[in-house]
Amino acid sequence: MKTIVKFTIWNYEEGRTTSPIVEEKIFAQLCKIYPAGNHQRWFEVALPENAPKLQEILALLAANGYRPGPSSGTFKVAPNEYRTSIERIYEKRDYEATAFLVPSPKVIFGEYSFRTDDDLLRIERFQARPKGEIAIGTAYPWIIVSEKLRQMFERAELQRLLFKNVVIQNRTETKKGYFKDHWELTSDLILPPMSAKLLDGDGRPFAGDLQKGCFIDDGLYYPQEPRYKASLLPAVEPFDLGLTYERFGCGLPKTAIPPPPDIVAGERMLIASKKFYEFCVEQKLKMDWVPVRIDP
Repeated sequence: MKTIVKFTIWNYEEGRTTSPIVEEKIFAQLCKIYPAGNHQRWFEVALPENAPKLQEILALLAANGYRPGPSSGTFKVAPNEYRTSIERIYEKRDYEATAFLVPSPKVIFGEYSFRTDDDLLRIERFQARPKGEIAIGTAYPWIIVSEKLRQMFERAELQRLLFKNVVIQNRTETKKGYFKDHWELTSDLILPPMSAKLLDGDGRPFAGDLQKGCFIDDGLYYPQEPRYKASLLPAVEPFDLGLTYERFGCGLPKTAIPPPPDIVAGERMLIASKKFYEFCVEQKLKMDWVPVRIDP
């Protein structure tokens, strides 16, 4: 696995997002250390975590009172913090070294989808066009598969997979139909709670209120890796696809009138077995994967 540190520093106000503005003198010093990051009005870093130039850049910023902050726009940053992410770039050996992984298709159906009141995935009619054997609705974990792939999964005797109808309906329509020869791929198994640290949408330790959001606390690293105690997953009945106990997401918008407590926010993450991973590799499906870490 490789890790790449990414952040941006500005030297002018107009067009700035949430990264701090530094003095011209500091900006010039940054550009001297790493000329490739000089974009005239902003300084952009994308360097391996162990690169000497990166350490020099971080030391210069720290000496002037600046420090890395969370990359997610969900979390606030202080005036002296610059949003920083450390991207994990996995290799095949990373996938083969773990017993469980998070699956995510590379292909996306479209920009708009959500769940109906009866918990079915809904996409707009114009999006209901085949995208290959597997794709995501709008964002993970809403995975849609073709009828052909559904039959292949079943013949492979993968356990605890669940296939649900996908609704097609425009926002202005009252009539709905189902996406022909396509299914949402999910699971009928809920896994035990993770051992990973969790945060709410305010960056505080997660206290169980899903309406305030729920995220894996993995520091500045991305993608965030689920973690389980070594004694938990092996104790679960055999499965090739399961859903996390936790529901992840930003929660509900903050309003003057609090929403009813029974409104559920967030989506469960899919966790796949090595057998599921090997099946997808064998079928040459276009997928991304995140290893699941097992703690002692």
